[in-house]
Amino acid sequence: MTVPVTIVSASSTSAVSYFLSSVSRSVPAGLLVVVPGTHRSRRRRQLTPWVHTTPRLARWGEGCGCCTVRADVASKLRRAIETDGVDHAVVVLNVNDDLEPLLKTFTVADSHNRRLQDVAHVSRLVVAAESAAIVHSVQAQPNPGLVERIELADEVVVHADADDDMTRQAIDIVSALNPSATVSTDGSASLKVPSPSHWFTLSDPRSRAQEQVTADTEYAQQRRRFLVHRPMHPGRLLSFLRDLPPGLWRLTGAFWDASRPAEVGFIDSVGSRISVRHAGTWLAAVPDERHPPGAVMTLKQRGQWDTTYGDRCQDLILSGHLGAVTQAARALAECLLTDDELVTPDEWSTLAQPTLWDLETT
Repeated sequence: MTVPVTIVSASSTSAVSYFLSSVSRSVPAGLLVVVPGTHRSRRRRQLTPWVHTTPRLARWGEGCGCCTVRADVASKLRRAIETDGVDHAVVVLNVNDDLEPLLKTFTVADSHNRRLQDVAHVSRLVVAAESAAIVHSVQAQPNPGLVERIELADEVVVHADADDDMTRQAIDIVSALNPSATVSTDGSASLKVPSPSHWFTLSDPRSRAQEQVTADTEYAQQRRRFLVHRPMHPGRLLSFLRDLPPGLWRLTGAFWDASRPAEVGFIDSVGSRISVRHAGTWLAAVPDERHPPGAVMTLKQRGQWDTTYGDRCQDLILSGHLGAVTQAARALAECLLTDDELVTPDEWSTLAQPTLWDLETT
């Protein structure tokens, strides 16, 4: 059995301090807490053992950029597990630290061909953030990084604001962005012992339940999946993205531009900040002999393969105020090709809007 590790990611240095001060009231035995050296909690002596570290990146494996890991975390965790009998751990990330190198720290072999996952594994992700930071992240000051972390998290700890209305709104935003996450305030946060059998991977959160409607709060919100195997009119989609409805906090996912039958497009929108990019090739556009074994069958079993268009589709997630999400979903439906347009595929290339694929707003 390997040691479960909780990763704590915060919106700011203050959020780290609030969280650590809160959880220090109740610390389980056998716990190791690894924190960046720049963070100091007034109550840190109540946490034992409490290990400070200076982030140090290294390239293991083949030595390429994709094998970049947190060498400092690897050495401290391994030493504590093998010599001090630690049975669970918490690793606190700096505000701007990248999550991926930390996750790879557990799976990439070091120079001695050892993998940290032989003795430890990431069990869950906790995000700690101030109420105002959460609210502003989808409104006045879009913060894609924080929003993406909230979407991935198993638990979100909200630092309560003096303004109760702000705190309630922050909690509702978290619930819309990630219906599966446990939401608590820092006053009730604790360093729970993760389940040894649960392993956190980036693919798990992305396959969670796609829709949740909450209509019994003042800030009724919704998270909806817009999934349809029908091409999008690029001109109408561009017009929609340039005039998103107020209250639509998040729009993200793959889209199918009728004028580009082979290319997967990807929309990533947080508040008023929008980015559109190329994200690969549709499997349906790849010759059958180059398909990965079983790929088409897997998509068919999931209901993600259309008899006419294959995997080409619009697969977008919308989060925000209930009315805004409903309005956006209707507008997206109007961006799809009409029945008359659908029967003239030879003309789809004339609909091209190169500006759509270069769209980047801040």
